[in-house]
Amino acid sequence: MAVQSPRAQCDKKMYQLRLKQTLETSTKSDLFQGTVSELVVENEVVRGCRTDFDVEFRAKTVVVTTGTISSRLMHIGDNRTEGGRLGDFSAKTLSGSFATIQALN
Repeated sequence: MAVQSPRAQCDKKMYQLRLKQTLETSTKSDLFQGTVSELVVENEVVRGCRTDFDVEFRAKTVVVTTGTISSRLMHIGDNRTEGGRLGDFSAKTLSGSFATIQALN
């Protein structure tokens, strides 16, 4: 399903705050904020993920939303650096996990 909306998303910040409040007050989920550095794979099946702080989460199902910073390279003049928008870090190690899984298939 696709969503169509006007380009000027005037309620973007309000939506972000409302969604954050909804998630934080939910009693049916636990939240952890961090960067996923790799997928945990056992017997060619994804069983969880590990963060850049070496915290491991196990799950029957893993949903990956990489956003806009997976394996990004920024060009400023002749200089090239890894990273993302607004100072975000590149998710290069997570991209490496996908390459490893693809190699298994």
